[in-house]
Amino acid sequence: MTTKYKKKVYLLMLAEECNRYKDMIQFIEDIVNHKSEDLKKSERDILSFAYNKSISSRRKALKKINALETKERKKKNSTCLL
Repeated sequence: MTTKYKKKVYLLMLAEECNRYKDMIQFIEDIVNHKSEDLKKSERDILSFAYNKSISSRRKALKKINALETKERKKKNSTCLL
C-alpha cells in the first residue's frame, strides 16, 4: 500500500466518523479512479455505504417536504368547505 492510498483511506474513515457522506463518496471515488486492480470487498462496502447514506438523507428530506405539503393541502381543503 502506498502512502497516498493510506492517507485517502484515513480521510475516508474520518469523513465517515463525521457523517460527511458526500466527502466519503469523493474520497472513495478518488481511490477507485487511481486503482489498477478490482476493488476489495471492504472498498465496495464503503462505496455502497456512502451512497446509501447520502441518498437516505435526501429521501428523508423529501418525505418531510411531502408530508408538509399534504398537511397544507388538507388545511386549505378543510377551510374551503366551511
